Amino acid sequence: MKRKVVVVVGATGTGKSKLGIELAKRFDGEVVNADAMQMYKGMDIACAKVTEEEMDGVRHHLLSVLEPTERWDVRTFRDAALPVIEDIASRGKLPILVGGTLYYVQTLLWGSLADESPSFKRTQGKKDAVHLGNVDDHIPEGVSDWDFLNQIDPEAAKAFHPNDSRKIRNAIMVFLNTGAKQSDLMKEQKQTGMQDDPRFDARVLWLKCDKKKLWPRLQKRVERMILDGMLQETYDFHKAHPMDKATGGSGADVSGIYQAMGFNEFRSFFDAVDEQAALSRPSTPMVRVDGETGRIEIVPRLALQHPECRKGMERLFIKHRQYTGKQIQWINNKLRTRGVPVHDLDASSVTAWATKVHEPATEICAWLLQKDHTADKDPPGLPRCNKTRDENCKAQELVRYDCALCGISTVGSISWQSHLNSRSHMRAVKRAAAVGAAPAENVTAPSTSVASATSVSTSPLKKRQRSNDPGVIEFAKLVEGIEAAERQESGNGK
Repeated sequence: MKRKVVVVVGATGTGKSKLGIELAKRFDGEVVNADAMQMYKGMDIACAKVTEEEMDGVRHHLLSVLEPTERWDVRTFRDAALPVIEDIASRGKLPILVGGTLYYVQTLLWGSLADESPSFKRTQGKKDAVHLGNVDDHIPEGVSDWDFLNQIDPEAAKAFHPNDSRKIRNAIMVFLNTGAKQSDLMKEQKQTGMQDDPRFDARVLWLKCDKKKLWPRLQKRVERMILDGMLQETYDFHKAHPMDKATGGSGADVSGIYQAMGFNEFRSFFDAVDEQAALSRPSTPMVRVDGETGRIEIVPRLALQHPECRKGMERLFIKHRQYTGKQIQWINNKLRTRGVPVHDLDASSVTAWATKVHEPATEICAWLLQKDHTADKDPPGLPRCNKTRDENCKAQELVRYDCALCGISTVGSISWQSHLNSRSHMRAVKRAAAVGAAPAENVTAPSTSVASATSVSTSPLKKRQRSNDPGVIEFAKLVEGIEAAERQESGNGK
């Protein structure tokens, strides 16, 4: 009999931790953290960890358990989380999985591609273990990750954008560890039905929030984090655990806690802090140097007035928005199309939390905990929001398309069509037509065949894809404003 598990997911800032604690108190549960950054010690403010007071006596697992130098991947997390969930359930309590690292959530619910496959079990132990940190040792010098994957598994390569390094390197790792192609393993999972058979008798609670309500909430969240001491926390962490030291001085392959929001966004501000601290009399009161210990202290309210701090806040807000978009996309494409019921709850209004989120979530959990619960039925008035794979894919073929005009690549016909309709692409078409480079209607022929796709340059994206969505347009304007200010400042400094 499968263990019963509640899963709380949603974009950053929607109240996942709050709901998890409320449900744990109501149903005698314990929270299992599924946020990759919150597993590390330190950076409590930047990673938005719940405080002891907010926990209100609810036990949390896999929170602040890793040292900054440790590295976990999805398999390490799975191996640590599964025994925790089993222990909680064996004590008669309800495991509540809460977090925004949805790749981790997915692997717990359905298992990872290679580890659960019959092909993997037949080849396990055949080769020395390869992990993301040493994949480079197996790729010939001068060959890009995508080109190497295209050599060993062309079918998988054509479904990945050349800049999607995590997926590409994971596919390479699967091949090196198992001797089997990732594309073949995916077919094997589909044939055996493994990909839709969940480990648990689970219900997923998806906290949705209208963008017009979420963006101002994220802006306030960023400012609140600053006032609560995030700058000091991140600055001290930088000094104790330099990123350059962690990456061998290259700054590349940043992983672990160094991916946390706040590290890169405030680097220029921290440089300004160091410059002021080096002066015998700092020219700004935002920096204080302890005469006895030499510790550099940052005054949050005064730091907010510094231009580099303001730029850092804008970058952090943009990163939050980008990340929420990825989270929502993952939920739509990976969770809603699988064999676990997903219920969407409207978390747009803070004042309506009780009626829109807490009460329906409580009903769904009570339904799950019934002895005769079956996954094919839902509580009255609270239907699931799952969709079929056909609805999700919209019959699009996972093929790489390349636009020579804009210097970008997309994967899938839907993304390609979105690029063709973008303003930046239309401007490029007009420019090309004006100089007679090519007929406007012929300059965007897609490279739909594998052969033509492999011959196209895999250089990084040069232009952003646009959207007609008002929120995305507003976001793009904000990005362009920051970049314009940086260009102007750079020009003035020459």
